[in-house]
Amino acid sequence: MTLPRATSTLLRALEVDEHVVGPTVRRVREEIAAYAAVSDAAIAASAERNLRRAVRTLRNGTVPEMADIWEADTSIKERLRAGVPIEDVMAGFRVSISCIQDRLMELAAELQIEGSEVVRLTRVLWKLGDVFSAQAASSYRQYGVASDLAEQRLRDEALLSLLDGPMAAEALDRGMAVLGLDPEESYVPFITRRTDAAGSTTLQRVIAERYRGEVCIVVPTGQQLFGLLPRVPDAIDDVVLAIGPATTPAHLHHAFAVARRVLDATAPTEVGVASLDKLGWRLGVPIDSELAAFLRRRYLDPLHSTRGAAAPVIAAVQAFLEHNRSIPRAADAMHVHVNTLRYRLARFEELTGRSLSDTDTVIELSWALRSVDIATS
Repeated sequence: MTLPRATSTLLRALEVDEHVVGPTVRRVREEIAAYAAVSDAAIAASAERNLRRAVRTLRNGTVPEMADIWEADTSIKERLRAGVPIEDVMAGFRVSISCIQDRLMELAAELQIEGSEVVRLTRVLWKLGDVFSAQAASSYRQYGVASDLAEQRLRDEALLSLLDGPMAAEALDRGMAVLGLDPEESYVPFITRRTDAAGSTTLQRVIAERYRGEVCIVVPTGQQLFGLLPRVPDAIDDVVLAIGPATTPAHLHHAFAVARRVLDATAPTEVGVASLDKLGWRLGVPIDSELAAFLRRRYLDPLHSTRGAAAPVIAAVQAFLEHNRSIPRAADAMHVHVNTLRYRLARFEELTGRSLSDTDTVIELSWALRSVDIATS
């Protein structure tokens, strides 16, 4: 629908107006006693959703089909869980629409919108209210108090969509509403290594307990867990939590892709919290299998050509690299004499024809050894 320029200006002003949500919260508190169990933040979030829906509807000029008004479905579930009767949920929405209408008329007066246009917009707004109420009643009959299983499935699907991303604005709105996410807050996506069913259940319980009372969404899929945490987690014994960077809901799909790459780059012996910050260059190792195979042939195959020499020499160069090329520290970690370590390092250089004092050797050897670690996970 093509809108008059003045109407477009009015709706843009209404969309970003800061004098709708506050009055809605105040009026709901004053007029509907049953909302005492609902937080100000929850009422405000619902008012913001209703405002966005109202502006979209006014721009289109037509009221959406009843089944397309997901906000009614979301509000019914939220309020029923808080113990608000259905008739009070309906009353709450009427207050919300009334506050939107009041502000619409104030802005229309300021912008000198023609009276006939204001009447048209008001009619569309109240038709939206009627359809919302019908959808809310339908949702109430269909769901009653939603079962835990149905609610969890809804949340799982919302999270999967959010992490797969990117999402259209309305779908993102819906996903955040279902999951209780703040569009301005940052969350940390994570994924775990595969484990058996018992281990997965135990880990899910540990994570949920650790973040009780905070935003903590954990979804089991196959033999893995993934989800969102309110901040970078502390380590959990004997578990790898691969995390992406903290970010807002709209960008979680990028951060979760990083978490997956982090998990792919962890070695089977590693536990704790793995991140891009900790792994650094190691994140690139699983991506280029041809490069990894070439470097293994260059640095490791010559060691295997000599009977019995490979294992102690590989252990020596690995310890040498892990301890910043300090022979005393590496020897101490291996519980061998420094001369024994020097001999094995010299043996490596002899068999490969590569010097451990050369930067390229250090980089390429580290890459080759890491690829072996990852390949066994």
